[in-house]
Amino acid sequence: MAKIVREVTDDKLLSKEERKEMQVKNASHKSHEAKLVKMADKIYNLRDLNRVLPEGWDEKRRHEYFVWAQKVCTQIYDANAPLAACLQTLFTEFFAK
Repeated sequence: MAKIVREVTDDKLLSKEERKEMQVKNASHKSHEAKLVKMADKIYNLRDLNRVLPEGWDEKRRHEYFVWAQKVCTQIYDANAPLAACLQTLFTEFFAK
């Protein structure tokens, strides 16, 4: 378990933008288990963002998060078809608004 946690944990020595870029770059190279964790985490975050904006966020930031999350997730859809379908639905519904 600790290996998976390390695999999905961002390097806090990098800037926020660099961490986000690294997630996009490295998503497809993660283990199967790490991909599943990443997919489940994104599903939770996206559903939560659909319910309510975090304090200090605006619609622009929510939109940017969805765009970025889609870049990460499309690379790991192969890890689990039901989770991929859930993510695709979340993205489709959000961008259709």
